Amino acid sequence: VRRTVARWTGIGVSLGAGRTKTLSKVAIWVAKKELSGVGAFALIDPATEDAVLARLPISAVWGIGSRWAKMLVENDCTTALQLRELPHLWVRKRMSVVGLRTVLELGGISCIPLAPSAPRRRTVMVSRSFGQRVRSVNELQEAVATFTAKAARKLRKEHLTAARLTVFAASSRYGEHPYSASATCRLDTASNFTPTLLRYAGQLVEGLWSEGVEFARAGVLLSHLGDEHEIQLSLFDSFDVADERPERLMSTVDALNRRHGHDKVRFAGMGTRQRWQTRGAYRSPRWTTRWSEVPVAVATHATRLFTRAVTRGGHA
Repeated sequence: VRRTVARWTGIGVSLGAGRTKTLSKVAIWVAKKELSGVGAFALIDPATEDAVLARLPISAVWGIGSRWAKMLVENDCTTALQLRELPHLWVRKRMSVVGLRTVLELGGISCIPLAPSAPRRRTVMVSRSFGQRVRSVNELQEAVATFTAKAARKLRKEHLTAARLTVFAASSRYGEHPYSASATCRLDTASNFTPTLLRYAGQLVEGLWSEGVEFARAGVLLSHLGDEHEIQLSLFDSFDVADERPERLMSTVDALNRRHGHDKVRFAGMGTRQRWQTRGAYRSPRWTTRWSEVPVAVATHATRLFTRAVTRGGHA
C-alpha cells in the first residue's frame, strides 16, 4: 500500500496494525511520531503494547477528547497505559459506555467492529450562500430548484429515495433584521425523480418567501431515505411501479451531464442566468482537474539564448 500510494501520488503514508481498532491507531501514532511519518508499525505482543502505551499521552488516545483528557489528568491518569488499568466501573461511571469501549480496546478486547463499506447515509443536504442578494421569488425558486436537482442526483448515484423534503432560506445574520425560515413536507411516495422533487420544493418556497427580505443563502435537505428498490407505495398516489420512463429519463440526463459537463442538460425551473451563483473569487487554482487552469510556461527567444549560454558556461 505504501509503495503504491508513493508511486502513484508521491505522498508518503504511514500504516499501523493492532489487535483492535484503538491499538491500530496507537500503532499509527508510533509510525507518525517515531518513524518520520512514513513508516509502518505493528503492535503484535503484550510487551510491545505496554511499552508504547506507557509513553502515549492520554490526549493522543483515539476517542479521548479534550474534556475527558482534562478530567483524566486531574485524576492522575496521564498515559494510555494508566487509562487501560483504570477500574471498569469507575470508567463506566465517569466516561459512559463509550469511554469503557476505549479502555477495553486498549486491553485487546475488540468493541468497535470493522466497517468494510460506508454506512448508508441518512440525509442529503445541498446549500449555498448566494453571490449576490436574492430579492425576487423567481430567483429564490431557481436557486432552490438547482439545489434540489443536485440533491436528487446524489440520491440516484447511491440508489436511494427520499420521503421527506425540507427547504430553508435566510438573510444575512449580520443584517439589521435577520430572517430565516424553513418548511418541510412529506412525499406521498418516496422518490429520486427530479421533477417530482422540484414540484414539492417549489410549493415550499412560496411559503418561505417574505417581501422585502434580501436572502443570502438557501438550501434543501432530503431525509427519510430508503432503497430505491424498496419503495413503500401510498394509497393516495398514482405511482406506477411498471412505468420505467422516469428512470430512463433521469439515467439519460445524468449520462449526458457526465459526458458533456455539469448541468448541460437542466430543467427549466433551474433558470439559465443564475446571477445568484456563488462567485468563488478566492478559490484556489484547480491545476489538477481543469485543463484551462494548468500553469503555462512561456519561453521567449531571449530566454532560450540566455539558458543556452548559461548551460554552456558562457556569459549572458
